[in-house]
Amino acid sequence: MGARSLHDRSSSSVIGNVKETPVYLDKNENPFRLPPSLREEIRQLISSIDLNRYPDPEGNKIKQVLSELTGVPEENLVIGNGGDEILSMLFTAFIEKGARVVSLSPTFSQYPELCRRHRAEWIPVPLGIGDKEIDFDEDLFIATVSRYSPALILVDTPNNPTGKVISNNFLTRLAESASGVIVVDEAYGEFSSSTFLETFRNRMIPGKLCILKTLSKAWGMAGLRIGYGACSPSVSSGIEKVRDLYNVGLLSQEIGAIVLQYREWMESRVLSIRYMRDQLIQVINRIPGWHAYNSDSNFVLVRSDFSKSLLLDQMEEAAIHVKFLDLDSPGNWLRVSIGREDELGRFVSLIEKVR
Repeated sequence: MGARSLHDRSSSSVIGNVKETPVYLDKNENPFRLPPSLREEIRQLISSIDLNRYPDPEGNKIKQVLSELTGVPEENLVIGNGGDEILSMLFTAFIEKGARVVSLSPTFSQYPELCRRHRAEWIPVPLGIGDKEIDFDEDLFIATVSRYSPALILVDTPNNPTGKVISNNFLTRLAESASGVIVVDEAYGEFSSSTFLETFRNRMIPGKLCILKTLSKAWGMAGLRIGYGACSPSVSSGIEKVRDLYNVGLLSQEIGAIVLQYREWMESRVLSIRYMRDQLIQVINRIPGWHAYNSDSNFVLVRSDFSKSLLLDQMEEAAIHVKFLDLDSPGNWLRVSIGREDELGRFVSLIEKVR
């Protein structure tokens, strides 16, 4: 997709009396449908599976496939109803009332929400959001962890909503120095050039570490709700103590095991999304009053000089959904998911006309 094509695919939000099909660029979903061969495998599975039976409470089949994919032993893998459930189990297992939790800021909205639910103290470490770039102060994060001795440390990389990736060298340094449980949330890791999980292929995950992954993003299975954690033994055993017996359904386990066999398809879609992401950033940064930050994820953080009320009205009229953010920095902020080429074209066409 070239920069020109982002403009060529745009169209009016209303044609005659018919409203334009809504464009959803607000949930960081993979915009591509599954390939026909995979869809056929799933169809055959559904027609043959015995839904009167409970799922495997241990998830052995999908764990075996995940182990082959990641190089992590099955006994150190935990599966959940999306990554969100694993996060919830981590809080249940390791957080008591009044415990401290350190994370980046801004970050995934569920982190402070889980702190609220579990009556924990959330201690955010701010990212430096400048006019053109986003900086991460590694020493400040380490100092904050040292000062507060949190029971749980949450690092999302790439970070949501900035797309900032945290280096593996820093994560190793953190894992070696912190005493609490460390969760490296790699929900968007496949869109980056490297992941922390890759460094533990065929190696024991050390200390109190959990690397969180999901099938919702790069694998395009948001509706399936499967997440998994690659954990050190102490963390996996802690999660298993609080996990519900049948927390992942039969269909999700069986379909997930099939989907994970299509790694080449996933990687090709990821390459397409990366390319469209980088093209979108270039195009936005040529439009007066707008700035898009570099990203290692399947979304882009965008700053606008125009008022939020104006942007909301324009987006609503055009049936384009993006995520509006309240950040502690000047300007109005949007997180824009990478959709299909025609969808991004409509978004670009709209923001070019905002005055």
